[in-house]
Order: sequence, then structure tokens, then C-alpha cells
Amino acid sequence: MLASLLKKLFSAKKQLSSFPERTPIKKTRKFQITLNQRALKHQRLKKRTAELWKWIQVDTGVQSDVMLRRLATALNSLKRIQTFHIIYWRCRITDSGLYHLSNSLRKLVLLRNLSIMITECLQITDRALYHLGESLKRLCCLENLTLNFRSCLKITDEGVLNVSRSLKGLACLHKISVSFSVCPQIKDLGVNHLSKGLKNLKGLRFISLDFSNCIQITDKGLKSIAETLKRLGNLQSINLKFLSCGKISDVGLRHLSQGLASVRFLKEITMKFSWCSLMTDKGLGVLARSMGKLKTLEEVGLWFFECLGITKVGQEEAREALKKVKKAKLEFPKKGDRGVEEF
Repeated sequence: MLASLLKKLFSAKKQLSSFPERTPIKKTRKFQITLNQRALKHQRLKKRTAELWKWIQVDTGVQSDVMLRRLATALNSLKRIQTFHIIYWRCRITDSGLYHLSNSLRKLVLLRNLSIMITECLQITDRALYHLGESLKRLCCLENLTLNFRSCLKITDEGVLNVSRSLKGLACLHKISVSFSVCPQIKDLGVNHLSKGLKNLKGLRFISLDFSNCIQITDKGLKSIAETLKRLGNLQSINLKFLSCGKISDVGLRHLSQGLASVRFLKEITMKFSWCSLMTDKGLGVLARSMGKLKTLEEVGLWFFECLGITKVGQEEAREALKKVKKAKLEFPKKGDRGVEEF
């Protein structure tokens, strides 16, 4: 595998060097490389191909702090990359490993697309998010950001605060996706911290927030998100997931409806509140009517599966309010099937 990878990179380098001096090299040329443990052990690989690396993806082959440190060392020579994706799932990494990675990330000043997905890593705490946040502050060219810390059970509101502080200086950011699902220690305060960090990102066009199974979040959390939506006038797509947040009620939906009314250019809305037992027809109707008034809206997805307070009356009211939307997908409690309706 390593031999074929080197052969591919050297052939590409030879082609680049064979171009005439006056022939411009396309800046869109990208090289996709998936690093594993074997590749990380060869330091010659990073030295000879540093000028060719534009796109790097690291998958679950890196499973410990030792390999994470080797990756961080390799990144020190790859300061020109523009896209970096890293995925960990059920790995034995700790705050120490993420600290070394964060120190290397802050040197990638040309980075435009960053995706960090660390899921079900039970040793990750708020301290790791502090180091990550300090590195994100220096990535001023960042345009797309994805942070996924699903099922990292030791993360609290303080960890969310560490991430939100880093967002204020990312003026070029136009797409962000953040997930803290199944982090039961996160409360309304954490949602409020993240909302405040997003307020100043006037260029945002896509936002996705996932706090599913954060059972301590209430209507106050949705109110802080609604206040943020009023400040983000350029948003085109919103994706909110609060599945199994049993303390959210119609009051939270009313806050969201008020926030949506201030966003003029929305084209797509997806909201998932399945297994939120306190929601009723009243809250659904208010939310659906506010969406129906958005003239630019093209696609809507509402998920209220197992919300037993929603009856057929509320379903008909929502269907009537959204009849002008080109594509609407609704999920309601229904006996005998999943309750998905699309029209």
C-alpha cells in the first residue's frame, strides 16, 4: 500500500515538474490521502510529498495517543493543506492526544475545511475542547467547520464554552455543524454559550446543531437559539436536532417560530423533536405557520415521532400551513407504521 501511494505521488510530482515555465498549474488540483498507522511511521513520506498534499483524511486506523502524536508531527510539515478530516470512533485517545493535534492544527493557517469527529471516546473531557478552541482561533481562513463529539460523556457546559469562544473570530465561516448528542451533562447553559458564539458570524449560510438525548435541555435552550437566528440574516439552511429532550415543550417551539420570522432567505429547514413528550398541537401549529410565511422556503422536514400530544387536528393544521412549500416531509405519531408523510 505504501509503495503504491509513493508511486502515485512521485508520478504526480513528475507531471508537475514537466510543465513549461509559462504554463500555470491549476490551483484546484487535489490529492486525497488516507493515512493509517503504517504510513504515519514513515517520516520520509511527509518530507518528500509535503508540497503535494492538499487534502488529508485520517480514519479510525489511529486509535491511541501515540499514533495521534505521530500524526501531529507529520502535520507540522504540511502547512499548505486546505482540507483536513479526522474521525475517531470508540478509541482510546485522551486529552493529551488531542492537545498535540491541536498544537499542530493552529499552524495550518490556510485551512478552509475542517472536520473533527470524535465519537464515543469516553476519556475526552472539557480540557481537550479548550486546547481545540485555542487552535481554532488562529484558523482565520476557515469556511466549513464540523465538530462532532457524540457520546463523549465527560463533556459539560464548560467544554461547549471553550468551543464557542473560538467561533467569534472566524469571519469567513459560512457553514458549521456541531453535535453534542448523548452528552447528558450539557444543559441550557451550554446551548446558550454556543448560541452566543454564533451570533457574530454574519456570513453563515448553513447551520446544524445536534443536542439529541441531552435530557437536561429545556425551552430556555431553544430561546437562546432563536435569539441567535434573529442575528443571522443570511442563513439559507437550518438543521436542528433535539430528539429525546423530554423537557422541551410548546414554549420552545414558540421561541423558534419567532426566530425563524427574522430570517428572510431560508430555503431549507429540518427540525427533529421526536420523543419530546411535552409537545402538543398548539406548538406544532405555531411553528408550521411561521414556516409557511417564509416566501423563499423550498424544503421542510419536521419530525415529531412518538410525540403523543400531537393529534390529527394538529397534523392537518401543519399540513395546511405548509401546502405552498415545494417539498415537505412530516413525521407524526401514527399507529401501525412510522408515521412519515410526504407531499
